[in-house]
Amino acid sequence: MADNIVQIKTGGGTPQIELSFGFVQFAQYKIFLWDITGKNPVEIGEGVNVDNVPDKFPINEPIPNLAGRFITWQAIIASPTGGPGQQYSMKATFTQDNSSLPNGPFTKQGPLAPDPLIAFDKAKIQLV
Repeated sequence: MADNIVQIKTGGGTPQIELSFGFVQFAQYKIFLWDITGKNPVEIGEGVNVDNVPDKFPINEPIPNLAGRFITWQAIIASPTGGPGQQYSMKATFTQDNSSLPNGPFTKQGPLAPDPLIAFDKAKIQLV
């Protein structure tokens, strides 16, 4: 299910995921944590990128329970102005103890067509 691997330190604090979106596009998103078989999703965050609420969420599971699980993030991205030739980017940054985790951030980008666009990305969690 995942090509991306996020490495979480077993002795560290609560890991977090932060989403950001480029090219001044509007995004409405959701973040899910899945079991090791890629089933039984639990929503760990949702929001929009145009409010004053941080787009950063803790992954509130005991760290030993995260081994081999999957995390996904999906967004509906749209241009507030419309028009041809628009681009989008969606970036997920994982942190733990105020430091970025290895292998990240994970970015999807490209033409914003169709507008609105549904973007999706994922990572498998590995404990180190």
